[in-house]
Amino acid sequence: MGCRAFRVRKEGRIVTVFSMTGFGHGGAMSDDCRIEADITTVNRKQLDLNIQLPRVLQSLEPRVTDIVASRLVRGRVAVNITLDRKDGEVTSIRIREDLVRSVVKQCEQAASRTGIASGVTMADLIRIPGLMIMEERAVDPETVAPVVERAVRAALKECEAMRKREGETLGADLGRRVDALRKHVAYIRRRAPRLVREYRQQLRERIERLREDVDIPADRLEREVILYADRSDITEELTRLLSHLEQADTLLSKGKAVGRSLDFLAQELLREINTVGSKSSDAAVAQRVVTFKSELERFREQVQNIE
Repeated sequence: MGCRAFRVRKEGRIVTVFSMTGFGHGGAMSDDCRIEADITTVNRKQLDLNIQLPRVLQSLEPRVTDIVASRLVRGRVAVNITLDRKDGEVTSIRIREDLVRSVVKQCEQAASRTGIASGVTMADLIRIPGLMIMEERAVDPETVAPVVERAVRAALKECEAMRKREGETLGADLGRRVDALRKHVAYIRRRAPRLVREYRQQLRERIERLREDVDIPADRLEREVILYADRSDITEELTRLLSHLEQADTLLSKGKAVGRSLDFLAQELLREINTVGSKSSDAAVAQRVVTFKSELERFREQVQNIE
Protein backbone atom coordinates (compact mmCIF):
# COMPACT_ATOMS: atom_id res chain seq x y z
CA MET A 1 0.00 0.00 0.00
CA GLY A 2 1.33 3.43 -0.76
CA CYS A 3 4.63 3.41 -2.59
CA ARG A 4 5.52 0.65 -5.00
CA ALA A 5 7.25 -2.29 -3.40
CA PHE A 6 11.00 -2.79 -3.39
CA ARG A 7 11.73 -6.23 -4.79
CA VAL A 8 14.69 -8.48 -4.16
CA ARG A 9 14.96 -11.63 -6.24
CA LYS A 10 16.47 -14.51 -4.31
CA GLU A 11 16.54 -18.15 -5.38
CA GLY A 12 13.73 -17.57 -7.88
CA ARG A 13 11.57 -15.79 -5.31
CA ILE A 14 10.52 -12.12 -5.21
CA VAL A 15 10.89 -10.69 -1.70
CA THR A 16 8.90 -7.50 -1.16
CA VAL A 17 8.66 -5.61 2.14
CA PHE A 18 8.78 -2.04 3.43
CA SER A 19 10.63 -0.71 6.44
CA MET A 20 8.72 1.38 8.97
CA THR A 21 11.72 3.70 9.45
CA GLY A 22 12.00 6.73 7.20
CA PHE A 23 12.24 10.47 6.81
CA GLY A 24 11.05 12.83 4.11
CA HIS A 25 11.01 16.55 3.48
CA GLY A 26 8.77 18.39 1.04
CA GLY A 27 8.06 21.99 0.15
CA ALA A 28 5.54 23.82 -2.00
CA MET A 29 4.94 27.47 -2.85
CA SER A 30 2.08 29.74 -3.91
CA ASP A 31 2.03 33.44 -4.73
CA ASP A 32 1.50 34.25 -1.05
CA CYS A 33 3.35 31.64 0.99
CA ARG A 34 5.68 28.66 1.23
CA ILE A 35 4.82 25.44 3.07
CA GLU A 36 7.49 23.08 4.45
CA ALA A 37 6.60 19.55 5.56
CA ASP A 38 8.78 17.02 7.42
CA ILE A 39 7.64 13.42 7.94
CA THR A 40 9.42 11.02 10.29
CA THR A 41 8.36 7.39 10.77
CA VAL A 42 9.52 4.75 13.26
CA ASN A 43 8.33 1.33 14.40
CA ARG A 44 4.84 0.92 15.85
CA LYS A 45 2.34 -1.95 15.74
CA GLN A 46 -0.48 0.33 14.63
CA LEU A 47 -0.59 3.60 12.71
CA ASP A 48 0.03 6.41 15.22
CA LEU A 49 -0.19 9.87 13.63
CA ASN A 50 1.05 13.06 15.26
CA ILE A 51 0.46 16.13 13.07
CA GLN A 52 1.79 19.58 13.97
CA LEU A 53 0.30 22.52 12.05
CA PRO A 54 0.45 26.30 12.53
CA ARG A 55 -2.58 27.42 14.51
CA VAL A 56 -4.04 29.29 11.52
CA LEU A 57 -4.01 25.99 9.55
CA GLN A 58 -5.39 23.66 12.24
CA SER A 59 -8.58 23.10 10.25
CA LEU A 60 -6.50 21.28 7.60
CA GLU A 61 -5.47 18.48 9.96
CA PRO A 62 -8.16 16.02 8.69
CA ARG A 63 -6.91 16.49 5.12
CA VAL A 64 -3.30 15.86 6.10
CA THR A 65 -4.38 12.81 8.12
CA ASP A 66 -6.24 11.33 5.14
CA ILE A 67 -3.26 11.83 2.81
CA VAL A 68 -0.78 10.18 5.18
CA ALA A 69 -3.12 7.34 6.24
CA SER A 70 -3.79 6.48 2.59
CA ARG A 71 -0.09 5.78 2.06
CA LEU A 72 1.26 4.47 5.39
CA VAL A 73 -0.28 1.54 7.25
CA ARG A 74 1.88 1.00 10.33
CA GLY A 75 4.33 3.03 12.39
CA ARG A 76 4.57 6.11 14.57
CA VAL A 77 4.37 8.98 12.09
CA ALA A 78 5.28 12.56 13.01
CA VAL A 79 4.28 15.27 10.53
CA ASN A 80 5.54 18.82 11.09
CA ILE A 81 4.25 21.59 8.82
CA THR A 82 5.44 25.21 8.82
CA LEU A 83 4.06 28.28 7.04
CA ASP A 84 6.18 31.15 5.71
CA ARG A 85 4.34 34.13 4.23
CA LYS A 86 6.11 36.06 1.49
CA ASP A 87 4.76 39.40 2.73
CA GLY A 88 6.19 39.00 6.20
CA GLU A 89 5.54 37.18 9.42
CA VAL A 90 2.32 35.34 10.07
CA THR A 91 2.06 37.09 13.43
CA SER A 92 2.01 40.82 14.24
CA ILE A 93 2.44 42.76 17.48
CA ARG A 94 -0.11 45.26 18.77
CA ILE A 95 0.51 47.55 21.76
CA ARG A 96 -2.52 48.42 23.83
CA GLU A 97 -2.28 52.22 23.73
CA ASP A 98 -5.28 52.63 26.07
CA LEU A 99 -3.36 50.70 28.68
CA VAL A 100 -0.23 52.81 28.02
CA ARG A 101 -2.15 56.07 28.59
CA SER A 102 -3.77 54.72 31.73
CA VAL A 103 -0.46 53.56 33.21
CA VAL A 104 1.31 56.83 32.39
CA LYS A 105 -1.54 58.84 33.92
CA GLN A 106 -1.52 56.77 37.10
CA CYS A 107 2.26 57.11 37.38
CA GLU A 108 2.15 60.90 36.92
CA GLN A 109 -0.60 61.27 39.55
CA ALA A 110 1.35 59.10 41.98
CA ALA A 111 4.51 61.13 41.30
CA SER A 112 2.63 64.37 41.93
CA ARG A 113 1.22 63.17 45.24
CA THR A 114 4.52 61.80 46.49
CA GLY A 115 6.84 64.40 45.04
CA ILE A 116 8.82 61.75 43.19
CA ALA A 117 9.71 62.28 39.53
CA SER A 118 7.81 59.90 37.26
CA GLY A 119 10.29 59.31 34.42
CA VAL A 120 8.16 56.50 32.87
CA THR A 121 9.62 55.22 29.56
CA MET A 122 8.44 52.70 26.94
CA ALA A 123 11.14 50.36 28.15
CA ASP A 124 9.35 50.35 31.51
CA LEU A 125 5.92 49.99 29.97
CA ILE A 126 6.58 46.97 27.76
CA ARG A 127 7.33 44.93 30.88
CA ILE A 128 3.69 45.25 31.91
CA PRO A 129 1.81 41.94 31.28
CA GLY A 130 -0.84 42.23 28.58
CA LEU A 131 0.45 45.51 27.14
CA MET A 132 1.83 43.79 24.01
CA ILE A 133 -0.55 41.50 22.11
CA MET A 134 0.64 38.96 19.55
CA GLU A 135 -1.92 38.69 16.77
CA GLU A 136 -1.96 36.16 13.96
CA ARG A 137 -2.52 37.74 10.61
CA ALA A 138 -5.49 36.42 8.70
CA VAL A 139 -4.81 33.34 6.56
CA ASP A 140 -7.48 31.52 4.57
CA PRO A 141 -6.85 27.78 5.16
CA GLU A 142 -8.81 26.80 2.05
CA THR A 143 -6.56 28.96 -0.10
CA VAL A 144 -3.42 27.45 1.43
CA ALA A 145 -4.78 23.85 1.46
CA PRO A 146 -3.52 22.87 -2.04
CA VAL A 147 -0.03 24.08 -1.15
CA VAL A 148 -0.08 22.08 2.10
CA GLU A 149 -1.20 18.96 0.24
CA ARG A 150 1.59 19.28 -2.34
CA ALA A 151 4.21 19.69 0.39
CA VAL A 152 2.90 16.68 2.35
CA ARG A 153 2.83 14.46 -0.75
CA ALA A 154 6.38 15.49 -1.63
CA ALA A 155 7.54 14.63 1.90
CA LEU A 156 5.70 11.30 1.72
CA LYS A 157 7.37 10.44 -1.57
CA GLU A 158 10.82 11.02 -0.10
CA CYS A 159 9.94 9.14 3.09
CA GLU A 160 8.60 6.18 1.13
CA ALA A 161 11.77 6.06 -0.95
CA MET A 162 13.81 5.70 2.23
CA ARG A 163 11.45 3.03 3.59
CA LYS A 164 11.75 1.21 0.30
CA ARG A 165 15.57 1.22 0.38
CA GLU A 166 15.56 -0.08 3.95
CA GLY A 167 13.02 -2.70 2.85
CA GLU A 168 15.58 -4.16 0.43
CA THR A 169 17.82 -5.22 3.30
CA LEU A 170 14.95 -6.38 5.51
CA GLY A 171 13.32 -8.36 2.73
CA ALA A 172 16.51 -10.20 1.82
CA ASP A 173 17.16 -11.01 5.48
CA LEU A 174 13.64 -12.30 6.09
CA GLY A 175 13.81 -14.42 2.95
CA ARG A 176 17.06 -16.00 4.14
CA ARG A 177 15.55 -16.73 7.55
CA VAL A 178 12.51 -18.43 6.01
CA ASP A 179 14.89 -20.61 3.98
CA ALA A 180 16.87 -21.47 7.12
CA LEU A 181 13.69 -22.40 9.01
CA ARG A 182 12.57 -24.59 6.12
CA LYS A 183 15.89 -26.45 6.19
CA HIS A 184 15.46 -27.22 9.89
CA VAL A 185 11.98 -28.58 9.24
CA ALA A 186 13.31 -30.68 6.34
CA TYR A 187 15.96 -32.19 8.63
CA ILE A 188 13.39 -33.09 11.30
CA ARG A 189 11.13 -34.55 8.63
CA ARG A 190 13.92 -36.79 7.36
CA ARG A 191 14.82 -37.77 10.90
CA ALA A 192 11.29 -38.55 12.10
CA PRO A 193 10.80 -42.00 10.42
CA ARG A 194 14.03 -43.25 11.99
CA LEU A 195 12.81 -42.49 15.50
CA VAL A 196 10.31 -45.35 15.63
CA ARG A 197 12.87 -47.81 14.18
CA GLU A 198 15.49 -46.73 16.71
CA TYR A 199 12.95 -46.97 19.55
CA ARG A 200 12.01 -50.52 18.46
CA GLN A 201 15.69 -51.54 18.41
CA GLN A 202 16.37 -50.00 21.83
CA LEU A 203 13.28 -51.66 23.29
CA ARG A 204 14.24 -55.03 21.79
CA GLU A 205 17.72 -54.78 23.32
CA ARG A 206 16.28 -53.99 26.75
CA ILE A 207 13.86 -56.89 26.50
CA GLU A 208 16.68 -59.25 25.57
CA ARG A 209 18.60 -58.16 28.66
CA LEU A 210 15.55 -58.72 30.86
CA ARG A 211 14.30 -61.95 29.26
CA GLU A 212 16.25 -64.21 31.65
CA ASP A 213 14.54 -62.68 34.70
CA VAL A 214 11.16 -61.58 33.32
CA ASP A 215 8.67 -63.40 31.11
CA ILE A 216 7.67 -60.82 28.47
CA PRO A 217 5.03 -61.79 25.86
CA ALA A 218 6.27 -61.69 22.27
CA ASP A 219 3.62 -59.21 21.15
CA ARG A 220 4.38 -56.79 23.97
CA LEU A 221 7.24 -55.27 22.00
CA GLU A 222 5.04 -54.35 19.05
CA ARG A 223 2.32 -52.91 21.28
CA GLU A 224 4.87 -50.65 22.96
CA VAL A 225 6.28 -49.59 19.60
CA ILE A 226 2.80 -48.77 18.29
CA LEU A 227 2.02 -46.69 21.39
CA TYR A 228 5.32 -44.84 21.05
CA ALA A 229 4.73 -44.19 17.35
CA ASP A 230 1.29 -42.77 18.09
CA ARG A 231 2.49 -40.50 20.91
CA SER A 232 5.49 -39.21 18.99
CA ASP A 233 3.88 -38.73 15.58
CA ILE A 234 4.76 -35.21 14.38
CA THR A 235 3.56 -35.53 10.80
CA GLU A 236 0.75 -32.99 11.19
CA GLU A 237 2.99 -30.48 12.96
CA LEU A 238 5.65 -30.73 10.26
CA THR A 239 3.02 -30.30 7.54
CA ARG A 240 1.67 -27.18 9.22
CA LEU A 241 5.18 -25.79 9.71
CA LEU A 242 5.91 -26.12 5.99
CA SER A 243 2.53 -24.61 5.16
CA HIS A 244 3.20 -21.60 7.40
CA LEU A 245 6.60 -21.08 5.79
CA GLU A 246 5.03 -21.17 2.34
CA GLN A 247 2.53 -18.55 3.49
CA ALA A 248 5.43 -16.43 4.73
CA ASP A 249 7.01 -16.64 1.27
CA THR A 250 3.72 -15.58 -0.29
CA LEU A 251 3.32 -12.64 2.07
CA LEU A 252 6.88 -11.45 1.43
CA SER A 253 6.12 -11.28 -2.28
CA LYS A 254 2.73 -9.55 -2.03
CA GLY A 255 4.04 -6.00 -2.03
CA LYS A 256 1.58 -4.75 0.59
CA ALA A 257 1.66 -4.17 4.33
CA VAL A 258 2.28 -7.68 5.68
CA GLY A 259 3.96 -7.08 9.03
CA ARG A 260 0.95 -8.07 11.17
CA SER A 261 0.33 -11.22 9.12
CA LEU A 262 3.96 -12.28 9.36
CA ASP A 263 3.92 -11.67 13.10
CA PHE A 264 0.87 -13.95 13.42
CA LEU A 265 2.58 -16.65 11.35
CA ALA A 266 5.64 -16.43 13.59
CA GLN A 267 3.43 -17.14 16.61
CA GLU A 268 1.91 -20.15 14.85
CA LEU A 269 5.36 -21.44 13.88
CA LEU A 270 6.45 -21.20 17.51
CA ARG A 271 3.38 -23.12 18.66
CA GLU A 272 3.97 -25.94 16.18
CA ILE A 273 7.69 -26.29 16.85
CA ASN A 274 7.02 -26.39 20.60
CA THR A 275 4.67 -29.32 20.01
CA VAL A 276 7.34 -31.06 17.94
CA GLY A 277 9.81 -30.62 20.79
CA SER A 278 7.41 -31.94 23.41
CA LYS A 279 6.56 -35.05 21.37
CA SER A 280 10.09 -36.03 20.45
CA SER A 281 12.65 -37.50 22.84
CA ASP A 282 15.38 -37.66 20.21
CA ALA A 283 18.45 -35.55 21.04
CA ALA A 284 19.12 -34.58 17.42
CA VAL A 285 15.55 -33.41 16.90
CA ALA A 286 15.62 -31.55 20.22
CA GLN A 287 18.74 -29.69 19.10
CA ARG A 288 17.10 -28.74 15.82
CA VAL A 289 14.03 -27.50 17.69
CA VAL A 290 16.23 -25.21 19.79
CA THR A 291 18.01 -23.91 16.68
CA PHE A 292 14.68 -23.39 14.91
CA LYS A 293 13.30 -21.36 17.83
CA SER A 294 16.42 -19.24 17.97
CA GLU A 295 16.19 -18.45 14.25
CA LEU A 296 12.45 -17.83 14.58
CA GLU A 297 13.03 -15.28 17.33
CA ARG A 298 15.38 -13.34 15.05
CA PHE A 299 12.75 -13.56 12.31
CA ARG A 300 10.11 -12.09 14.64
CA GLU A 301 12.43 -9.26 15.66
CA GLN A 302 12.91 -8.29 12.01
CA VAL A 303 9.17 -8.50 11.34
CA GLN A 304 8.67 -5.74 13.94
CA ASN A 305 10.60 -3.42 11.59
CA ILE A 306 8.40 -3.84 8.52
CA GLU A 307 5.11 -2.27 7.57
